[in-house]
Amino acid sequence: MLFEITINTYFKEGSMKIQKISGISLVEVLVAIGLTSILSVFLMTVFENSRKESALLDQKLALTSLKRDLISYGSAQDICKKSFSETTSSFPTANIPNEVELSRLYASATSTLKLAEKDKPITPNYTNFKVASIKLKQLQPIGTNIFSGKLIIETVGSKVPFQPIELRVVVKSTTVGVNTQFEGCVSSEATLALANVSCASGKVLNGFDAAGEPICISGLAGVSCPSGYYLQGFNGSGGPDCKILPASAAPPPAPLPPAPPPSFGWVYNSSYGGTTEPVQTPGVCNASNLGQSIISGKIDSYVCGAPGGCCLACGNWYCVNQGETILGCTTSARCGYL
Repeated sequence: MLFEITINTYFKEGSMKIQKISGISLVEVLVAIGLTSILSVFLMTVFENSRKESALLDQKLALTSLKRDLISYGSAQDICKKSFSETTSSFPTANIPNEVELSRLYASATSTLKLAEKDKPITPNYTNFKVASIKLKQLQPIGTNIFSGKLIIETVGSKVPFQPIELRVVVKSTTVGVNTQFEGCVSSEATLALANVSCASGKVLNGFDAAGEPICISGLAGVSCPSGYYLQGFNGSGGPDCKILPASAAPPPAPLPPAPPPSFGWVYNSSYGGTTEPVQTPGVCNASNLGQSIISGKIDSYVCGAPGGCCLACGNWYCVNQGETILGCTTSARCGYL
């Protein structure tokens, strides 16, 4: 807003003169500062919220990656075996605890790669976001020297608490006197170890119940599928689960006969021109002298057109002008593959 202020009014020689200055009012300056402050606070809030959301997303992705690694390594390796050797893992068989705490998890029984470690960051980008605990919980025997349970990893340090990582595991053990020694565990998210799990005679294993006990159903006696189907398993009611047989594939092609061994022989070539090299008689050509070259025949001079001589001896020469003299015609031979 522009305004005019009279800063000096005076009279001179009977006339009145007024001097004016244009500018911005103090009120407008204060309003502009206030709006700028509000906008700055708003932008800072937006940036801070965006930063927090990005951090939470990174931490969530780190947890997802950790769970994927545990499933991947645990489906084929003993991810607990090395950890059991570093902590107390032997307990009285009559009083086995329901929960065992571990300090770390390795990729395998011999690997130094730590998939997770207590009080260590899950991702190097956020040092305060750590593993709070690694525990085996709800340990229940499901067979001789084999237990079912849950591997639970809890975290700390995130602005928003995350749900713990939980994996179904099968824990293997051995009996030493009156004690049970835990040896290792594999993740059952991808595969379930069925060693030492059995059912009574005439029954087959169909899974495990909520308590980890094996579900046994009637055996295969009298169970069949229609023609063109095969028995894949049993449904929830214990009945046969039949699947159609895949179309038969064409038989594989017969193998090609082995390649014959290479044959050796002298390969002849003709050239024009006199030579002082002696003529040699071709001998045996085989792998021992492969690549050997010899002079097998020559005619020092020959009048073209006469019977016999160069054109017959060399084979590659033709008479351009009858009666011309060919100064030399040489046949060479090289031992090679035929």
